[in-house]
Amino acid sequence: MFDFFKNSILVKIFLAVIALSLLYFGFSGVGSFKGNYLVQIGDTRIHDFDVKSYLQRTNQPQDEEHLHQGLIDLQKRAYLIEGSKLLGIEISGKQVGRLIQKEPAFRNGSGHFDQNKYQEFINNTYKTEALFAQELKNNLLFNLVDYLISQNHIISNYQLLQYLSIYKTVKKWQEVPFLASDYQDKVVVNDQALHDFYSKHKDSYALDAAVQYEYLYLTPEKLMNSIKVAEEEIQNYWRSNKLGAPKRLVSHIVFAFPSQSLISGEGKAAIKKQALGVLAAVRARPELFSLYAAKYSQDRATAQIGGSLGLIEQNGQYYLEIEKAAFAAPVGKVYKDLVETKDGYHIIEVNAEMNWKDYQQDKPGIAYVLKYNKAKDELTNLSESLSEVAFNDSKNLSRVSEKELGNNLTQESAGWVTKKQAIVGGLPPEVIETLFDSNSIKDKTNSDVINVGNQYWIVRVKAYRPARQQSFIEVKEQVERDYRLMQSHQLALEAARHTLTVLQQGKEVTLNWSKQYAFTLEEAKLQLPLEDYRKLLETGPGNYYLVEKRTNPVLVWVEEEVLQNPNDQEKLKLSFDQSHAILTKKNKVALLSYLQKHIKRYKGDAKLMD
Repeated sequence: MFDFFKNSILVKIFLAVIALSLLYFGFSGVGSFKGNYLVQIGDTRIHDFDVKSYLQRTNQPQDEEHLHQGLIDLQKRAYLIEGSKLLGIEISGKQVGRLIQKEPAFRNGSGHFDQNKYQEFINNTYKTEALFAQELKNNLLFNLVDYLISQNHIISNYQLLQYLSIYKTVKKWQEVPFLASDYQDKVVVNDQALHDFYSKHKDSYALDAAVQYEYLYLTPEKLMNSIKVAEEEIQNYWRSNKLGAPKRLVSHIVFAFPSQSLISGEGKAAIKKQALGVLAAVRARPELFSLYAAKYSQDRATAQIGGSLGLIEQNGQYYLEIEKAAFAAPVGKVYKDLVETKDGYHIIEVNAEMNWKDYQQDKPGIAYVLKYNKAKDELTNLSESLSEVAFNDSKNLSRVSEKELGNNLTQESAGWVTKKQAIVGGLPPEVIETLFDSNSIKDKTNSDVINVGNQYWIVRVKAYRPARQQSFIEVKEQVERDYRLMQSHQLALEAARHTLTVLQQGKEVTLNWSKQYAFTLEEAKLQLPLEDYRKLLETGPGNYYLVEKRTNPVLVWVEEEVLQNPNDQEKLKLSFDQSHAILTKKNKVALLSYLQKHIKRYKGDAKLMD
């Protein structure tokens, strides 16, 4: 497979320019040491001291996580060393000897090779010349294979051009939707059809068990307005922490991904569209951020307190994407873009900062911290008296709030809430468990104080609705709406399929085509639902395709495709460089995968964490 490497001139060139770099030898595991080993790959054995030495030489801590990662790194290295045999790469003993002769560390004042210096090095480090020579050879083989991959000797220009032709190609297209609403008047409805539809989808019309409830929800933020801090407290905090890392007071609005299945599909696109709309509104009226957070944010813990995340640093405690955005946005502003994490899309606002450079600038952030800490302590103390009063006046949560807080902060659920709706709405599991507890449903009394982090809840079930199947008569109107929607979609889909067939036959059809869209396939992969992207990728210029898995089917006409910036040499070179970097990584992974299949791996008796 890789015979073209054998006795290649590249080997000679590489050996002519490479530095020996003796300081980095001694951590690969060459298979000649005695004793138990962790892993053997081909003829190369890796011992526990190889891993520890590797971490030491690369200035990494020797904890469990880094030890295991170090073992993975050395295994990859071993595969490339052993794989050099399959690649046909050879480094002779004479070549190794010549490199040793040229090493400055082994030369005397006259610049000649000093056997005594060399022997002293061997005695102190490797014990035998054979071990050192093998270690040196292994290092050279590894570096050479890595060099061949990184310098485009394993990636051909054909591969680069192929990559560019796919991912840097701009596709231009127009589309026309077939709206289900345009076909609703054509749907034929009768009682038999509705009865049949109801029977087929009966489970959809079952009512889950649900509750109506009232609740008292307290956080430190809700008490902060009544908390006062003295100027002296703020000054003392500033003096004590002025050597610390910069901090920023941050708020967010989150649009959560409900499930993994929706992340790459149409569901993600819909969530992003909603999030972008709210982002535009918030950037236009940043003073309304807290109201938008309360209305839209799906992080229930922060939604009712203006979306506040508190103080964050750039230390990896939060999502790195959020930390980056928080320190990129100007203070007092909303970050310009949505921030995507594995959990959803976030809108980020920076409320204040503490850079420890200017007291007046840091003062608002410090005041927030001090107020928050005092409010947290006050709330902890308050929870005990709340619990007692809630028990004594067990069926009137409003009076509990007024008596202990001086204000009625009790709120009510918006209608009936099922367990599923409570989960989607972001209620804490502890609260949901209490609401649907049999005693809560039966007694309809105030719960104990429920502590969820720094949140405190008291809930009371006001009414309970057991699960039951709704009859056809009860849901007839809803059944008819659902039936019309499904049938109109089917009619729209049939019309779209027919139109596609006619167009593919070369016949003309008058359609209201959209504006022209133009994406590289690289951009399209990020922007389009998966079905759309795949069909766009497969369809050449002058052809049509149909996206069926939407509420409204969409017919697409691909007009043309052109290589992006073909005459711009600078941008084209950048595209080549970027593509080469991507392909280098992909090919290294592919090569390692190939070698893992063709080189035997043995597990030794030694344990890494002994």
